[in-house]
Amino acid sequence: MTNKTILKSNKLVEAYYRLSLNETRLILCAIKEMQKDKQVDSKKFYIVTAKSFSDAFDLNIRTSHRDIKSGAENLWDRQLKIESLSLDNEIVDTRWIQSKCTIESGQVSLKFSDDVTPYLLDLKYCYLKVDLSIVGQMNSPSTIRLYELLVQHKQFKKRSFVLDDFKELLGLESSYNDYKDFNKRVLTPAIKQINDISDIKISMTTERKGRSIHTLHFKITTPKAKPTKPKSTQEETILPTKVVDHIEQAKAYKETEEAKKKIEKSPNYKGMKDALKGIK
Repeated sequence: MTNKTILKSNKLVEAYYRLSLNETRLILCAIKEMQKDKQVDSKKFYIVTAKSFSDAFDLNIRTSHRDIKSGAENLWDRQLKIESLSLDNEIVDTRWIQSKCTIESGQVSLKFSDDVTPYLLDLKYCYLKVDLSIVGQMNSPSTIRLYELLVQHKQFKKRSFVLDDFKELLGLESSYNDYKDFNKRVLTPAIKQINDISDIKISMTTERKGRSIHTLHFKITTPKAKPTKPKSTQEETILPTKVVDHIEQAKAYKETEEAKKKIEKSPNYKGMKDALKGIK
């Protein structure tokens, strides 16, 4: 796990909740502080500073002071519904944090609730790695949620949601009664940003039930990483000052027509004629 990667239980990824962007980032940053602690203590307060916040998401340090204050302001009131780890098919209604306090300007300490902590610690399986360098670039909590829900299923290359269930996952069940408005303001911007900056590419189709949109179908692909080309000798200096260097350069470029053209155009071409004779 890198210093910009955190782990979340799959059940936490699929929990029902709504957070603002700054609240989402503050939670992610506090998880990072918790998981990098070698002596993990579920009762411990974890401190998020403006600097650690700005470092985690590559943000301006000045605005980070304001953002963590904004994120902490209403976090105590934020609730979530999550599937129980101990009871089959039971949903737990709980809070994200148990306590919080502002130690000083630009610094907030949080203690996760006892109900949430098991979804963050000692995760051996059924978890998602979240790359903060990716989600940190996202400017909407809905985009972050959609990304997490889809990257969780990237090995299956698809995922579908009943529209009403999906809106409830995002805490938007009482918003955007008109699908066109929901699509314009939430889905379309989220899909575009995920495709622009993340490690997956997604597309969406819809399925109707009667006249209404009923199901959202997402296709998920993982672009192949482009192989890194070894540094070409063409990028190196082709104007050595000694004849012996001319010869070595000529040998290096004997298979490279483009390099020969560069040499021929160089002001030192006269000094390299002898070396070039052997390059046919």
